[in-house]
Amino acid sequence: IRFYSESQAPIIKINNNYFKECLGFFTGGLYLSYVRAYILEVQNNICEGNWILSSNTYTDAYIYKRGNDTLLPNASEYIKTVFLGSESSQTNSVYNNYQYSYYYNYSSSYYSLDILITPSFERKFINKDETQDFTSISSSIGTDSESIELEVRIVGLIHSEQVIIGENKGWMRNRITIIGDGNKTRQRITLSEGTENEGENQFIIQIENSVIGDIIIQNIQMQKQNCGFLKAEGGKSIALRECSFFGGGTILFNSPVRFEITQCDFVGNSLQPVISSFISITQETIDVFYSRFYQGSFAGQGTGCIVCSQQCTACLIDGCQFLHNLLGAGSSAVAVTTQNCQILSVQGNPFFLTVFSDFGIKDPIKGHFIRSISSKINISLTDFTDSSFACGGNAIKIDEQFASEITFFKCNFTGLRGINNRRSICIHASLSSVNGFKFNCRNCTFSECSFGGVQQAFGNAISITSPESLISEVNREIQFQECGFRRNTGSGFGGSIGIDIRALCSFSFKYIYFSENLGSISNDIWIQTINPIDELNETNFATSYSNSNQPHLFIERNDSTSNFYNLANVQTEFYVSASGSSSYNGTKARPLNNITNALTKLTNFELESQSFERTIYILSSTWSERVIMDSKQPIITIKSGLEIGQDGEQFNIRKSSI
Repeated sequence: IRFYSESQAPIIKINNNYFKECLGFFTGGLYLSYVRAYILEVQNNICEGNWILSSNTYTDAYIYKRGNDTLLPNASEYIKTVFLGSESSQTNSVYNNYQYSYYYNYSSSYYSLDILITPSFERKFINKDETQDFTSISSSIGTDSESIELEVRIVGLIHSEQVIIGENKGWMRNRITIIGDGNKTRQRITLSEGTENEGENQFIIQIENSVIGDIIIQNIQMQKQNCGFLKAEGGKSIALRECSFFGGGTILFNSPVRFEITQCDFVGNSLQPVISSFISITQETIDVFYSRFYQGSFAGQGTGCIVCSQQCTACLIDGCQFLHNLLGAGSSAVAVTTQNCQILSVQGNPFFLTVFSDFGIKDPIKGHFIRSISSKINISLTDFTDSSFACGGNAIKIDEQFASEITFFKCNFTGLRGINNRRSICIHASLSSVNGFKFNCRNCTFSECSFGGVQQAFGNAISITSPESLISEVNREIQFQECGFRRNTGSGFGGSIGIDIRALCSFSFKYIYFSENLGSISNDIWIQTINPIDELNETNFATSYSNSNQPHLFIERNDSTSNFYNLANVQTEFYVSASGSSSYNGTKARPLNNITNALTKLTNFELESQSFERTIYILSSTWSERVIMDSKQPIITIKSGLEIGQDGEQFNIRKSSI
C-alpha cells in the first residue's frame, strides 16, 4: 500500500491476517509507504514462511514512513506498538525506515515479531554439495513424530535420489511440497532416481498408502532414464505442477484421492517404438489443466497418454494439447476403460482450446483420440484437426452399455481423413437402447473430413447406433443444434451423419447447415429408424439448410415408407478471385471478383439463427480492396481459401496477403 499525499492522515488497520509462503521483492508479506497516519495497526497477524529473493531479512513487512510526526514516539517504540500481538516464524523479519525530522533524516532498524510458538509450516533447502540445510529430500522429511507442513526446496540444478514418503518417513505431515528452486532463483531442476534404481516398475517418488497429508511436486524435470516418476498409493491429495517428464510409464496412480496435474509436459521416448502409458490412474479423480502430451508411441488395449481404469470415478481435462502421438491399434490419447467412471470432461476456453492433432505425422492412427465408456461425457471447446486414421481408428469412439448422457459443444473437427476405415471418422457412438441415452451436439463444426472405408460406415463424419429394444419407459434423445457440416465426403451412407436407432427415439435437428457433402445414399444425413413417419419426416428439418447436391436426407424404415427429402438451399460461403466475375454465383468453381459483392450476397438472406458461420474465401495470394461493412451485419469471417499444400514432409497452410 502506498499513500502519496502528505495531507492524508489515514487510519490504517491490517489486523488478524495470515501471511504464509509469500514471495516479494522488498518483502514477502506487507509493504507500506506513507507520510502520516492518524492510527496505524498491524496487529495479531501470523507470518510464516515468507521470503524475498535478495535476503532472509524483512521477510514479513517493510514499513517506509516518509514524513515527520511529533505525535508519534521514537521509531523502535512505535514499531512495537504497531505490531502488537503479531507473530512470525523468523527473526528480524520487519524493516522500519522512519523519518524523524523535516530535514529527511531517517532511522532504519530491523525488528523481530513475537516468535511463532507452534508453527504449522517449515521450509528446508536441499543440495548435494552440503551448502544448504540438507543433502537429501529423504533426510529433510523427518519421522513419524513430525506433523507440521513441510516445504522442500531443491537448490542444486541436478539432484539424484529415490524419495519414498511413507511409514517412518513423514507420513503424518499435513502437507509435503517438493519444489525445484535451482540456485534459489526458481530455475527448474532435474531430478533422477539414480542408475542403481533404474528399471521397470521403479519410480523416482513413491507415496505409500500410510501417508495422510497433501503432496505437491512443482517445477521439476524428470531425468531421461528407464524408470517412472511417481507411484502413489496414499495421501490426502496429490498435485504435479509445472513439471516436465520424459518417457513412458511416468505415473502410476493407485491412490483413492484427487490427483491434479497443472502445466506439465509429457514427452515420449523417440528411441523406443512403443512405450507404456504416460498416466495410468485406477482410483478416484484426475484433473489435468493446461498440459501437453506429445511424441508418445502406444499400442494395445488400455494404453495411451491418459488411461482411467478400475475404480477411477472422474476424468477432467482442461486446456490441454495432445500432439504428434503415434496411436496404434487399441490405444487412445485419452482412454476411459471402466464403467465406474461417472464423467469424462474434455474442455477448453475461448483463449486456450484443448487440441488433438497429428499434423505432420506420416503413419495413420489406428487407435483413437478419445475412447470412453463413461456414463457422462462432456466435450467442449476442443479442436480435432489434421490427422489420418486407418484400421478402425477415428477421433472419438464411444461404447455405452448403461444409461448415458453425451454432450458436444463448440467443438471443431477439421481435416480428418480415414483410410480403409470401418468407423465414422469424427464420432462413432454405440449407445444402449435398453437403458436409454441423450446425445446432444451444439455449435460444432465438421469440415473437410473424408471417409475412405472398404466397409461402409453409416456417416462419413458421425455415426450413432443403438440396437433393437421394445422397452418404452426409458429416455432416448438425439439432438443437433446450430452445427455446420462442410465438405465431408466418402462412402458412408450419409455424407455427414449416419444414425441407426432400432428403438423409439426422440429426434431434434435445429439450425443445421450443410454444404458440399457427399455420401453413397444421401449427401447430408442418413437415418435408419422405427419411428413412424408422422414423428420423423422433413418437418423435423424445417430450420436446417443445405447446398449439397441432392438428395440431402434419407430416412429408412422397415415398413416400406422410406423417403428421400431435400432441405432448403442457402449459401453462406462465397469465394472471390482476381479471375472471378460479378455475374458468377460465388462458388469455388465460379468465384466473384470482389469482397463487396460477396458481402452483398451474404446479407441478402435472413436466417432464424445468426449462429451460421458466414465466410468469404480469397482464392488469390494477394488482394487489394476497400471494404465497408455495416455494424448491423451478422458475424462474417474473411480468410484465405488457398488449398493446404504439401511441402516436403510438412504441410503448410498458404495465406493470402491483403
